[in-house]
Amino acid sequence: MQRITEILRLRWDLKWGYRRIARASGVSHSSVIELVGKAERVGLKWPLPPELAEEKLEEMLYPDLATPKLSQRPAPDLVHIYKELR
Repeated sequence: MQRITEILRLRWDLKWGYRRIARASGVSHSSVIELVGKAERVGLKWPLPPELAEEKLEEMLYPDLATPKLSQRPAPDLVHIYKELR
C-alpha cells in the first residue's frame, strides 16, 4: 500500500491539507485524518526511516489486520450434517 507513504509525505513534507491530499490520493478526507493520526500515535516522523518497508509500515498502523481473529463460533459438524441430509 504505497499510498500510506505518499499520504504521509504530502502531509508532513509538503504541508498539504487533508482534503487536498484526499483528492490527490483518491481516498476520503476522514481516511487521511485517521491515517495521519495513527502514524503520529505510533511515533512516526518525516522523513520515514529508509529501512521501513511498506509492509512493516502497514503492520504498525493496522495491527488488527496483521493478525487474523479466530472465530468464536464453533465449526459445524459436517459429518452430522451429511448424515441428516441423506
